[in-house]
Amino acid sequence: MRQVFHQTRENPQIQALATARFRGDQRDLVRAFFYHATAEVGHDQLALDDIRAIGMSTEGIHEERPLPATFALLSSAFHMIEHHSPVAYLGYMFHLAYTPVQLGRMYMDCLERAGIPRSAMTFLDEHATVDVAHVKLIRRYLELMVKTQDDLDSIVYMTELTADLYARMMEQAIATADKWEGTTPTNPVESRTGVADAA
Repeated sequence: MRQVFHQTRENPQIQALATARFRGDQRDLVRAFFYHATAEVGHDQLALDDIRAIGMSTEGIHEERPLPATFALLSSAFHMIEHHSPVAYLGYMFHLAYTPVQLGRMYMDCLERAGIPRSAMTFLDEHATVDVAHVKLIRRYLELMVKTQDDLDSIVYMTELTADLYARMMEQAIATADKWEGTTPTNPVESRTGVADAA
């Protein structure tokens, strides 16, 4: 959930940024995009609450650097908006909204069987429920913004890229989970490369 915190706290601003690249009738969706973005504000707090609910400290988390895959995931959205097309960003949004709607309850059941209490699943529970409405919003965005085959291809590419990078983020988070011990967490990237040990 530490990496989910880092990734989620950027999402409202990334979505707002996309509107700066809207052109023509895309601007008709500015209000809806801002409204949607504000609905994402505070989801990072759910991740923090879930971390604390399993007895782990969040001390220093705001000053941490995200893992490489988390940084790559966020950077891909910024890069696509700034240097390609804001339409492609819909692929990022679609994956992040659709996945918890389809798989969130299953993930929660698996976590519960592994001993994680439901009280530590507020992030998943919120997204499995609220993102039903967000998926409908994204369908509306698609209907209004996809004009060409290139638009569609860019969305499909971004959906696949987001899925791949999100999976890598989870893999790296699991691989470095044992680095976050005590009240002052070490930087897992430094620990992996030996920088922290050398210091």
